Amino acid sequence: MQAARTTSTALAPSRAERGLKLPLPGSAAVLACGAVLLVLHARNALDSDEGVILNGAWNLLHGRALYTDFFEFLAPGSFYLVLAAWKVFGSSFWVAKGLALAAIAVATAGIDRIVRELPAKHASAAGPALAIAPVLLFCFFTGYLPTINHNTLHLPFAVWGAFLAIRGVRRMSWRHCAAAGFLCGIGAWFLQHRSALIAAATLCVLLLLAWRRRGPGWARCCAAYAVGAVGPVAVMTAFWDAGLLFEHLIAFPAARYLEVNRIDPTLIACATSLALGAAWLLRSELDASACLLLALLGALLLTAFQRPDLSHVTSALWPLLCLLPRVASTPARTPSARLWRTWVAAGLAALPVPLLLTMAANPALYLNDWTRHPALQYVRDHCPTAASLYAGPFAPGLYFETGKLNPTRYSVLLPNFNSDAQFRDALRDLQQSRPACAITNYPMVAKFSHTRDNPVDAYLAANYEVVFEARHRQVWMARTEAAPAKPPVAATPAGPAAAP
Repeated sequence: MQAARTTSTALAPSRAERGLKLPLPGSAAVLACGAVLLVLHARNALDSDEGVILNGAWNLLHGRALYTDFFEFLAPGSFYLVLAAWKVFGSSFWVAKGLALAAIAVATAGIDRIVRELPAKHASAAGPALAIAPVLLFCFFTGYLPTINHNTLHLPFAVWGAFLAIRGVRRMSWRHCAAAGFLCGIGAWFLQHRSALIAAATLCVLLLLAWRRRGPGWARCCAAYAVGAVGPVAVMTAFWDAGLLFEHLIAFPAARYLEVNRIDPTLIACATSLALGAAWLLRSELDASACLLLALLGALLLTAFQRPDLSHVTSALWPLLCLLPRVASTPARTPSARLWRTWVAAGLAALPVPLLLTMAANPALYLNDWTRHPALQYVRDHCPTAASLYAGPFAPGLYFETGKLNPTRYSVLLPNFNSDAQFRDALRDLQQSRPACAITNYPMVAKFSHTRDNPVDAYLAANYEVVFEARHRQVWMARTEAAPAKPPVAATPAGPAAAP
């Protein structure tokens, strides 16, 4: 009995390890975060990535079956969550936007909670301003993300799963580990590859703890996390065939996604150096919670290599933001340590600068109402009775925006992304439905090395004619339709080069 009591005491966290209960963020901090989120996200930019989610939910709302009636390479959670919100509040863009903003707010609260869970010996040295910096930077980072997006909707599950995992490893609580695994499994409904690597990183840390501390409680924690994570994924296979899910969610992205998303790796290299700098600074006083956050940071940065742009890289850095107060308060007694600490802090602080410069240089990008785009207005005026509209090569949000259905089963049609068989399928769909109108934006997809040497664009050129053009968008009408005479293009304010 005495031996058992001694073991229990040794495994129990000390007062310092339990963490300092930092005060909740003041009203000024909450208002600042809210203002940042509203400024960055309170608009409809007709973003194509948002359009993928909106088009998927729009298809579901009209009775089309995901993965069979229409193709997607994203996990089903985002589509069904937006659909559920529409069922309750009505099919409005702002309902979907509000849902995504709520997800960001929940993730922001989770990051604040992780920061306040840090051990007292580190958190006490971080002043109130530094304790607020992680959530404020995170809010700025979300400005690079499309709001209505699977990456955004995945964040609350990833962040709060990390918080519960930290609680689990610091209290040796299998219940917290099971809950963390469950949130990770739910996250797989939104972002399959990030959830898989989050689960792998967390299990590695739990297995390391089980090996080093050799207590039966750690084995229970490992098993509880694994079971919790597998459960929601197993439920997914109850609704869709496992082979179909593998083909859409794993095989297709693995084979096609990297080819169309190759960009300069400088940003991911810099982000990796920030992570390595933080790990080096904390090397002498690593505990289980810091190891877990660093493991998660490494896993998330690994997922960003598929497209290392500002949106994917910054959305992977939230574990480093959680560690920022600890990094800043760790004693730096050597010039190299001071250099690394400055590099990490300055690097994180500099990441929002491109966003702020873009807003200052191009305020129209954030102030214009892109739903009143002249080309969209032309479609509304001259194709009001058409049930379908082809919007391509990558403009799926226009289906929901115009209230029409996609005549093909693909929300994206890019030669370096979609296979030849998929282009043939899309061509057959267009030949069968023959929509009266189409709308294209070729300059927008130039960054994907798009060429018109494909069956769909060839079909448009042979059977449709451009009747209106404004701000990079062209409206086409079938030559056999009684198309109105092509009006002169009205002078419209010139949008930015990358405008929707």
